[in-house]
Amino acid sequence: MRTCLRVIAVLIGLQIAHTILLVWQMARFGGLSELARTGAFGLATMLGWLLALVVGPFAVTQLWRLRESGRRASLFLAFFAFVYYAAGMLFFRGPGTEIAKIAVPMLGNMLLAVLLFSSPARRACRNVEAPRHPELPLASAE
Repeated sequence: MRTCLRVIAVLIGLQIAHTILLVWQMARFGGLSELARTGAFGLATMLGWLLALVVGPFAVTQLWRLRESGRRASLFLAFFAFVYYAAGMLFFRGPGTEIAKIAVPMLGNMLLAVLLFSSPARRACRNVEAPRHPELPLASAE
């Protein structure tokens, strides 16, 4: 399970890099203002990007270290993405939208959330000790 969680951390990191590239391209070609004007879906998209850029690096770092905070942050991101794609499919789908292009990331984020919520993932992140710093004295019972 530890290796699986670290692979997930790497995949989240790659998604963050993809988000940075996407936001940069949108800003470069003037698409951010257009996206903001599309209404609730555009604002939800921008919120998702913001969450990925703010929460994502923390989730990656802490999940790589197998910390409970990283598991929870990653779970939050997966849950948000699932809700985003589900809302997109239910409320914002255009007439020519291919369902598979929405269902695949929805299913992937649901499976990721199930895995991160599982008992083995919780155990893997709970049993990790914080690193000891030799320069910090431990409390003594003198």
